[in-house]
Amino acid sequence: MTDAAELAIELERLIAALVREGGRVGWIEKHQLSPRERVALSALVDGGPQRLGALAEAMETTDATATRTVQALERVALVSRSPDPTDARGVVIEATREGRDVIERGRRYAAKLFERLIEGVPQEDRRRLIALLREVTGALAR
Repeated sequence: MTDAAELAIELERLIAALVREGGRVGWIEKHQLSPRERVALSALVDGGPQRLGALAEAMETTDATATRTVQALERVALVSRSPDPTDARGVVIEATREGRDVIERGRRYAAKLFERLIEGVPQEDRRRLIALLREVTGALAR
C-alpha cells in the first residue's frame, strides 16, 4: 500500500472518530451547517465583513455558489447583508452575533475534544503535528 493510500485511510478513520467523539463532548449545534456553509461563516468571522466576490475567493468557489451559501446562512440569521459604504451598488456580508457564536462554540468544543485526544502526547510532538497539518492544509490551498 502506498503512503498516500495509508494516509487516506487514516484520515478517514480520524474524521469518523471526530464525528463520534464530537457528539460525546457536546459538539451538537442548533444550526447544522454544511461544510461549505461552515467555510463561508468562518471566513466572515475571521476576515470580517466582505463583499460577495471576496467571500467567494475565500471559499475558493464561484460567485453563484457563494450567493446560494450566503442565502442559506441568511435564512438562519447567521449572516446579514448591508450596503457597502464605499460603493452604493455593492453589498457587504458579515457574520451576525449568532454566526460568530456558532463558529466560536464549535472551535471551543473542538479544542476540548483535541485536548482530550492528545492528552498524553509530548508537547514537541503536538507542535510537530500542528506544523504538519498546516503544511498539508497549505498544499491543498495551492
